[in-house]
Amino acid sequence: MTDPKKERGPFGKVFWAAFGFLDRVANHVTNPIAAAIVLVFGLATLATVAALMVGATLGMPLSGLAALAFLALLVYGLGDSMLRKSEGTPQVVKQRIVESRQEFDPPQDTVAFARGLPAGPRSDIKLTVMKAVTEVADILGITRHGVVRGNLFGKDGDNWMRMLQGMTHNMNHPPELTITMPVGEGSTGTCFHRNESNVAILDPSGAWPHPYSLPPAEVAKAHPNLKWIISFPVRVGPGRGTPLWILNVDGLTDPPPALVPKTHDDRIWRQVKHWMEKYADTIAVYAAEAAR
Repeated sequence: MTDPKKERGPFGKVFWAAFGFLDRVANHVTNPIAAAIVLVFGLATLATVAALMVGATLGMPLSGLAALAFLALLVYGLGDSMLRKSEGTPQVVKQRIVESRQEFDPPQDTVAFARGLPAGPRSDIKLTVMKAVTEVADILGITRHGVVRGNLFGKDGDNWMRMLQGMTHNMNHPPELTITMPVGEGSTGTCFHRNESNVAILDPSGAWPHPYSLPPAEVAKAHPNLKWIISFPVRVGPGRGTPLWILNVDGLTDPPPALVPKTHDDRIWRQVKHWMEKYADTIAVYAAEAAR
């Protein structure tokens, strides 16, 4: 039996070649709506060209039907695209963040909760801590590599703050990983207790001022060059939220002038708070989504 395509004239060969090309293009488009639009639009164009070239009475109705089908698919595709686009607008994303945080009540032991997170969310949270470190260092004008660091602390079942292992950045002094403090003490514990951000700066005498001081045994675990700490609550739950964890960004350099009371720069501090809040919110969403 002969192949009907081979019995076509020059125009028939061109038609089938063009159709084969359109089919291959449509098969490489991942969105099914877009693939259908490509294919139907191509067929409508071919049918119109055929009608104009051969003057077939059937060609124009076919091209009209194809054009109508293309128009319907285009309207449907644009509607679907606009709907998906609207779902990603800043207002909708912000609403999702608020909803995720409000629907998640923090467990009593947030250290154990962090330990039980899957690898994916843990990796996302670790990356977010790194981004917070990079952003704060840039705002404060610190260019030395590795001297600005980041970590997260949680509260265990006995109300002691403990560093969350595996979700830190540039924390390369092993004793620090075991630092603990009760809620209400140290920069981290104070931030958790007050549900407010704070900045702790080491005195020239080498002591941490009240209420950011810790017992000597815990202070001895800290990196010898640690000079300042910015602590920000990672809030979840209804309303303003309560702390799930504490996000810390600290430095092994002299305190940036913008953070020191005598040379405090409110404009720079507002930038730091803005970005710390942004990354704390991101971490809260990762945690809330993982808990669902």
